[in-house]
Amino acid sequence: MSVPMTISESEVLRADNQSIDVQKILFKLWENNRNAAMLNQLSEILCKFIDEKKVFTEIEFYLPQIAHLVIHMEQNVHSPGLETLAMVICQTSMHCALQFSFMLIAAMEDYQPEIAKNKKNPTANAFYFARCARLLQDVERAVIYGSPNLTRADERIFKARATTGAETSDLRTFKRAELAHQLSVEMPHSVDSVLNGLLYFKRVERKSMLHSKTWHQRYFVVDQRVLLEISGAPVLSTTTTSADTPSTHAGAPNANDEVQTATEALQNQLLNEAHMTAEQRRRFRYFQQMRVFVTNLTNICERLRFKEKDVRKYFLKRDMAELTIPPFAYLPLCNSVDGYYSIRKALPKECHAFTTKARVPALMLFEIEQHPRRLDVATFLNAELELHPDSSIFQGSEKLHADYSGTHGDHEHGAAGGVGGDEAKTKSDGDSDEPITALPSAFGDHLVSFDGDLISSSEDSMAGVTTSGKRCYWSAEGTGIELFVIQLMTYYQRAFAEANVAVWMHTYKIVSTSKSTGLIELIPNATSLDGLKKSEGYPGKLRLWYEQKFGRGSSQTDEFKAAIENYIASQAAYSIVTYLLAIKDRHNGNIMIDKDGHIVHIDFGFVFGLAPGKQFSMEKAPWKLNAEFVEVMGGYQSPLFKDYRQRCIQAFNVARRHAKAVLTLMEIMQAHSNYPAFRYNPNAIRDFRARLFLDRPDSDLPSIIDQLIAKSYKHTGTDLYDQFQLATNGIAV
Repeated sequence: MSVPMTISESEVLRADNQSIDVQKILFKLWENNRNAAMLNQLSEILCKFIDEKKVFTEIEFYLPQIAHLVIHMEQNVHSPGLETLAMVICQTSMHCALQFSFMLIAAMEDYQPEIAKNKKNPTANAFYFARCARLLQDVERAVIYGSPNLTRADERIFKARATTGAETSDLRTFKRAELAHQLSVEMPHSVDSVLNGLLYFKRVERKSMLHSKTWHQRYFVVDQRVLLEISGAPVLSTTTTSADTPSTHAGAPNANDEVQTATEALQNQLLNEAHMTAEQRRRFRYFQQMRVFVTNLTNICERLRFKEKDVRKYFLKRDMAELTIPPFAYLPLCNSVDGYYSIRKALPKECHAFTTKARVPALMLFEIEQHPRRLDVATFLNAELELHPDSSIFQGSEKLHADYSGTHGDHEHGAAGGVGGDEAKTKSDGDSDEPITALPSAFGDHLVSFDGDLISSSEDSMAGVTTSGKRCYWSAEGTGIELFVIQLMTYYQRAFAEANVAVWMHTYKIVSTSKSTGLIELIPNATSLDGLKKSEGYPGKLRLWYEQKFGRGSSQTDEFKAAIENYIASQAAYSIVTYLLAIKDRHNGNIMIDKDGHIVHIDFGFVFGLAPGKQFSMEKAPWKLNAEFVEVMGGYQSPLFKDYRQRCIQAFNVARRHAKAVLTLMEIMQAHSNYPAFRYNPNAIRDFRARLFLDRPDSDLPSIIDQLIAKSYKHTGTDLYDQFQLATNGIAV
C-alpha cells in the first residue's frame, strides 16, 4: 500500500467543518513519522491555524506528544516541519516554551552519556542528546525573537518579502513562520568543535549524602552550540580536526579551518544580549528567570533530602522565606488560555515537608493576584511583558541565580513585583523599535482591550488578592509518567462529558521540570482518607462520617443525598479509569475526599501494570472496591449500588468508543520511552487493549462489568495491601 504524499485541509477538519481537528493531525503525524513530505504538510496546516484559540488549546493539550515526536524523529528523516511547528508553538506562547524547555531537559537527562558517579548511562543516545540541546537553545531564540509585536522595521522588512498589501496580522504570521524555519535549520558543521579546552565544573545540587560540591577539571568541547564533556584530555591546538576532538556529528571541522573565522561564525549563533533590542532582552531575561525560579523550587526539595527529618520543616520555611520571586512570576500549573495570576509572595509559615522512601515532597503555598484586565497567560507574556521597563524585569536577578546555586547569605527576602511594575511607559529606542500596533491577544478570537497605559503597582489598582495553594512534588520515578496519566484521565473526562455520562473526576496540573522533579497542583478543599481516619472525631466508618458531615447524623437530608450522589459519580469514573490504566498503589493516602463528597485519586506513578513491588503486586483486583466503599452506597444489593453499576457500564462503553485514540497516544509515548511503566511492562499496550474487551459486542457490557465488580468487591489482595501500608507506613485502613 503506497503512502500518500499530499493531504488537504479538508481531510483534517472536525466533524462540524468549522476548524481543523488537531487530534486527527497528530495521529497522522504519528502514522507518517518516517515520511518527510507528510510531516512538513501536516505541520504547516497546524502552523496556519495556530492563532485560533480552540486549535491552540488542543495543540497545547497534545504538547507532550508533539515534543516526543520532535525529539525522536528518525535521524534519516530530513524534515524541518516538526521542528518548525515546535518553534511556532513557542513563539505563540512563552508558557508553552517554558513547558517544552523542561521536557527537553528531562530528555537530555535520559540520553546523557553518563549518570551519577561517572557511570555509563544505559539509555545514552548522543544523537537525541545533541538534538535536545540544540532545540533547548532554539526555544530561547523563539522566545527572544518571536514577539508578536511588530516594529516599524519589521513592517518594512516583512512587507517587502510578503505579498503586496498584506495585513498586519498576516505580517505577524509571516514573521513567526520565517523565524521558526530559520531555527529548524541545523547549524553548519564547519563550526563544530572549534572551542575546546579544560574547564572547571561542580554540581549545583548534591546527588547523595556522601557527594560534596567540589570543583573538578574536565576537557570540554563546543559541538553544535552544545558544551560537551569529553573523556580524556587531547592535546590542545589552535586548529582542531575530527581526529583530535571527538564529535557527535559527522562532518567535523576541516584541519584547514581557521580558528578566528570559525569562532566568529559560532559567535553569530550564540545569544548575545548586546545584539538584542530592549524588548528582546526583557523577554530573554524573563524567560531565564522563570526557568531558574521553577528549578529553585524543586532544588529546595532536593536539599531537604540531606537534612534529618526533625529539622526539615525548619529548613523548608527558611528556604521559602529566602526564596527570590522574580517580577511578574507566575505558577506554571496552568494553560496558556487560563487567566494570568502573578505571585505576590511565598507563605513559608504554611509550607510543609513530607517524607517518602526516597524523596521529600513539599507543600508550598503562595499568595497570587489576578491581572486587573483579566489577561490570559499567553497574552500577558507575549504582548504586555516586553513593554515594561528593564528595572521592573531584572529586579533581583543576581539573588535569583544565587538561589539556584544553593547559596544562602544575609540578604533581604525577594518579593514579586506588581502586575505592571512602575507606572511608566517604555521609551522608544528609535523609530525602528517603536511598536506600531495595540497589544494583540495571543489568539485571534480572544481579543483583549488595551489602551497602552501600564498598570500601577499600588494596592488600590490591583484586583482582589487570592491565596492559592500549589505544591512542589519531588517524585522518586519522576513526574513524566504522571503527566501522561493525567492527560489520559483528562481525555476520558472530556469524553464522559461529551457523552453526557453522569460520572465525575478531578484532574490536576503537573509540570515535569526534569527526569526526577516536578510541580503538582494542590487539590483544594480535600483531605486524604488516611488523614480523615486519623482525625479527631472520626466515627470509625466512612458511611457514618458521611451522615455526620453532610446529614447531621441522618441519611435523609438533601445535603447528604447530594454528597452520596457525588460519591457514586466519582467512584464510577475512577473505578473504570483506574482499571483501564492499571493504576496501582491505591492505599488510603492516595485517595481523597473533597468538601462535596467526591472521592479523588492522586499519585499515578504506578500504572500500566507497574506496581511498587515492580512485577509483583498484591493489588490484583480490577479496581479498589472494598466493603467500606460499598457500604457508603448502602450495600451490595442497594438501589444506589445498582446506580453505581449502571454508571460504570456507561463510562466503560464510552471508553471503548475512544479506544483507538487512547491506544495511539500510548503508542506515541511508548516509542523510545524511558518511562518505568513501559520499561517494566513492554506489553502495556497489548494489556490495555485486552482490558477493553474489544472482541466482545456492546450487548455484553453489563455482564463484563458485573464480572469486574464481583472480582473487585472485597478482594483479598486489596485488603492485604491496605494492611501492608498500615504496617510499613502507618497509613490508616
